[in-house]
Amino acid sequence: MSAVSNLLFNSKKGLEDGLEDLFSAFRLQTQQLKDLTDKTDRQEAELGELRRYAEGLERQLASLQSTQTGLDRDLGALRSELVHQAPDLTDEDSHRHEDYVRQMRHLCENSFRNLAHSYTELSGLDLKDRQLPYHQARLVASLVSACFREPKVNEAEFRALLEVKSKSFRLGDRDKEKVHYTKVTQILKATTALRANIAGSGHPVEFDFSVPHPVTEDTVELWHPSSLDRPVVFVVVPAYLVRGQLFGNPIVFTELS
Repeated sequence: MSAVSNLLFNSKKGLEDGLEDLFSAFRLQTQQLKDLTDKTDRQEAELGELRRYAEGLERQLASLQSTQTGLDRDLGALRSELVHQAPDLTDEDSHRHEDYVRQMRHLCENSFRNLAHSYTELSGLDLKDRQLPYHQARLVASLVSACFREPKVNEAEFRALLEVKSKSFRLGDRDKEKVHYTKVTQILKATTALRANIAGSGHPVEFDFSVPHPVTEDTVELWHPSSLDRPVVFVVVPAYLVRGQLFGNPIVFTELS
C-alpha cells in the first residue's frame, strides 16, 4: 500500500508541476500578446499622426502653389510696367545686348565650368562618379546665381562656393590651388565688369531663372549631357530679357539617363 500511495503521490505532483508549467507558458504568451497589442496600438497612433502630418503638408503645398501663382502674376505685371517705362531699343542697343549675352554665355559655359572642374579635382571627388555631371552642373548653377540673381555680383558667395574643403597633399596640388584661386579672382573681375556694362545700358535687364513651359528646342538650350526627352531638374544659365524681349534662352540641366 505504501508503494502505491507513493506512486499516486508522485504522479499527482508530476501532474501539478506539468499544469504549473502550462499555466506559466500561458501567462507568458498572454503577456507577449498584450505587449504586441500595445505595440500595434502605438504604431497605429503614430501612423495616424503621420497621416495628419502628411495632410498638413499637402495643405501647405497647396497654399505655396497659390502663393506662387500670385507671385508669377505680380512678376508679369512688373515686367509689363518695365517694358512701358523703358525707352525703345535701337538696332545698336540690340547688338549691344546680343554681345552681352555672348559674354555671359562664355563666362558660364567655359570659365565657370572650368572652375567647377578644378574645384572637383582639388577636392578629391571621384571623377568616375556617374553623378559627377550633375554635381558640377549644380555648382555652375550656384556660381551663376551668385553672379546674376542679385543686382550685383555676390563675390563672397562666389568665393565660398569654390573654397576647396578637402586639403590634399598630392604632388603639385598646392600649385594647382594657387592657379585655381587666381582664376577665381580673374573671372570675378570679368563678371563684375560685365554686370557694370549691362547696368550701364540704361535698359531694364532681367535674368530669368524659371523653367519655361513648354520645354522645347525653341525655348531652352541644354547643358551637356542633358536631353529634351528627360525632365528638367534646374536652370544652369538664366534667360536674358530686355523690356520683355528675349535675347537668350535659359540653359537647363535634365535628369541623367
